[in-house]
Amino acid sequence: MANVNFGAQNVTLAFSAADHFFVTDFFRLKLRWFLPMKDRAMKLEDIGLVFPQEGYLQAALMVSLLSVWVLVGLFFYLNRYTRREYFTIWTAAWLFYALWLTLSLRLEDAGVESIVFKIKQSCVSISAVFLLWGSLRFLNLPVRQQLLGGFMLFLVLWTCVSAQVTTSKLQVELPVFILLGLSSLFAGVCFFRLRKQRAFVGAGMLSLGFLLWGLYLVSYPLSQQYKNLYSAGFFVAAVLQLFIAVSMIVLVLEEVRYNAEQVRAEIAAVRREKEALGQSHLRGRRMPEPLQSGAPDGGHPGGL
Repeated sequence: MANVNFGAQNVTLAFSAADHFFVTDFFRLKLRWFLPMKDRAMKLEDIGLVFPQEGYLQAALMVSLLSVWVLVGLFFYLNRYTRREYFTIWTAAWLFYALWLTLSLRLEDAGVESIVFKIKQSCVSISAVFLLWGSLRFLNLPVRQQLLGGFMLFLVLWTCVSAQVTTSKLQVELPVFILLGLSSLFAGVCFFRLRKQRAFVGAGMLSLGFLLWGLYLVSYPLSQQYKNLYSAGFFVAAVLQLFIAVSMIVLVLEEVRYNAEQVRAEIAAVRREKEALGQSHLRGRRMPEPLQSGAPDGGHPGGL
C-alpha cells in the first residue's frame, strides 16, 4: 500500500509484489540512458551475434570457401551452357576470390611487408577487375583488354609498393576492398537494369545479392578491427554467396522459359501466316463457271 498526495486529495495505491519488481526494473532501465555510452551500449554477445574468433574463424572461412567454389562451378557450367563471354570473366573473378580465401585459411596473417599478404591483396585486386570487366561486357560496352590489363598491373604494383609507404594494414586493404565492393555494386546495378527491362525475379534477386555482398566487402577491412565480428562476417559472406548462386539459377531458368515462349510465339505466327497463304492460294486457283450461251462446248456461236 502507498499513499500519494495529489493536491488536496490523498489517493491510496496498492502495489503487489510483481508490480514492485516491474516498477523497479522499469526505472533501472531508464537510468541506463544516463550512464556513459560504453556502459549502456547493448553488447552483441547478449543477442548471439558474436562468434569467438578462436573457435569459429576456421569454420567460417571453410564455409565461405565452399560457397565460393559452388559459385565457380555454377558460372563455369553456365559459361558452357550459354556461351556468353561475361560468364567466363565472372568465373575468373570468383576463382581469384577463392584463392584469396584459401590463402587466408591455410596461412596466418602477417605484416604488410610479407609476401603472403601481397599475394592475397593481389588476388583481391585482380578479382575486382575481372568482376568489373564482366559487368561491362554484360552491358555490351566495348572495353579494351589492354586497359584492364594495365589497371591490374597498377593494382598489383600498388600492393607491393604500399608496404614502403605505410605499415598500417587497414590503409593498404581499404582501397582494394572498396574497389572490389564497388565492382560488386556495379554488377548489382547491371542486374537491376535488366530487372527493369524484363520482369525477371532472378535479376532482382541478383541485384540485391550483389548490392549486399558489395557492402560487406567495403566493410570487411573495418570488421577486422573488431575481432568478435570477424568470424561472423565470413558466415554472412557465405550466405550472400549462396544467395547469389541460387539467384543466378533462377535467372537462367527464367531466361530459358522466356526464350521458349518466344520460340513458340514465332512458330505460331509462322503457322498462321502459312495457313493464310494456303487459303489465298486456293481461292486464286478456282476457275469461273462456263457461260451458258446455247452453243456446245468448244463450238462457235454462229457455226457453219
